[in-house]
Amino acid sequence: MNLGIFIASIATPFILVAATIVAVFELRAIRKERMGEIVLRLIDKWDTEELTEAKNQARSIGTKAITKIFGSEKAEQDPAFFILARVANYFDGLGVLIDDGYLDRKTAYDLLGEAESDYFTLFEEVLGLSAFKDRLHYWPILHEHFIHEKAKRTKRHHPSTY
Repeated sequence: MNLGIFIASIATPFILVAATIVAVFELRAIRKERMGEIVLRLIDKWDTEELTEAKNQARSIGTKAITKIFGSEKAEQDPAFFILARVANYFDGLGVLIDDGYLDRKTAYDLLGEAESDYFTLFEEVLGLSAFKDRLHYWPILHEHFIHEKAKRTKRHHPSTY
């Protein structure tokens, strides 16, 4: 056997393994970069005038009024519905990002875990309305993700609970 062929046959698997390792690290770097872009967009959106108006309105009118607006047969004719829907759509979209793997639960919880819990309390009855179960499908899933993340962190910070 030719010495060159012999060396190539031995070296090829090592080269393939090395190339695979490099590719894995490159993919991880690309994913982190992409996640960073998503986080920046989420922060920018959270701070927009339109979403801030919706968040303020939701907090000021409370659960009963929100449920009344969303539960009305003429909800989609009410300008307040569209303002409040911004909050629901924001968290529903965040749920999609986490559920589809574009954003990890830990990062999302760090950014919006407390706020999501507060707004979920305000919108919980709306999310139970049959008209919105399919339209806002991912927000309850997001909420469950955050409950699990919070429990995981609580357990980690309290070693006596093991």
